[in-house]
Amino acid sequence: MPRNFLPSLRSPQQGNLYGYFLPKGLIHLSIKLQDKMEGKEVFLQIHKVKHVPDPDHYYSFSYRPSGSSDDDIVVKYGPNGFLSEVHTQIDDQTDEILTSLADILGTLGDSMAPTKLVTNGMKKSKTRSANAKELFEGFIDPFAKDDMEMLNQKIQAELGSGATFEARILGNQESNGVKGDKSDVSGIFAKPRALVELGIFSVGGKETEIVEIPHPHILEFIEIPTASFVKTEFEMVFSAEGYPTSIQIKKPSSALALFKMPVSLLKAVFEIPASIFQFRVNINNMKSQAIKSDYDYKKAVIDYANRLKSIENQNENQPVKVIPPSNPSQGGV
Repeated sequence: MPRNFLPSLRSPQQGNLYGYFLPKGLIHLSIKLQDKMEGKEVFLQIHKVKHVPDPDHYYSFSYRPSGSSDDDIVVKYGPNGFLSEVHTQIDDQTDEILTSLADILGTLGDSMAPTKLVTNGMKKSKTRSANAKELFEGFIDPFAKDDMEMLNQKIQAELGSGATFEARILGNQESNGVKGDKSDVSGIFAKPRALVELGIFSVGGKETEIVEIPHPHILEFIEIPTASFVKTEFEMVFSAEGYPTSIQIKKPSSALALFKMPVSLLKAVFEIPASIFQFRVNINNMKSQAIKSDYDYKKAVIDYANRLKSIENQNENQPVKVIPPSNPSQGGV
């Protein structure tokens, strides 16, 4: 089972390292109206996409050390709170621990382990005359209800209730089922890119632009692998906008590492129960010998007292010298 050494948690109180934000896209756009003989013509222009921290997607790292591995973890951040780079090297020391344990038990028995920035290509809007009326200019979140309601009120006040401003995700629009709760697995959350069609739609036609922003509905979770008996390496690099740009994983075979263990180590591991048993037998033998010696001493004391009393009764007026027995626990008298 993979070791859970660096989960991403939703609660900052549960983490012990600095956390990270996922990005969301704000669109800087302008909408202008031009009066024509046949009515009003709409001009939509996308100026840029600004990637900002998404307050609904903040995750806190929690490092959980283990006594059986050597860990090397590096986390780098960008100025906006996005991850810049995550590098982990987990060297499992189980084989070294087993070797040391086998040596100890063997002794005991004998005696008694630069990113390339991605830019967003924008279409140029149609040519408009200098006297076009500006209806709106500013940043909006196309998937924020308040922003869309505000923009649609302005558009419908000029073009009628049949006109709407909409944001439509091109391609997959459904969630992949990943939730922001992976406390039992080491890994990193990320958002994939999404192509979004922004446009003003009405009975008379539409005016649209295509932008690229972090997907508003889909989360991805990249698990950081670990394995027993080997050293695993993981590296993930991000763009300035918070998108993953590269992932590298190095994980040798655990089965091969186990197979390559020295025969002496495997033999020692299998002999550990026998060594423990022999150690217990030696201890029990020592205890039995101590009990027998104590019993012999007590018996000798009783015999000594009886003999002394007998001699005193027979020779009441003569001094008697009788050597008492020695105590084995005190090294003799």
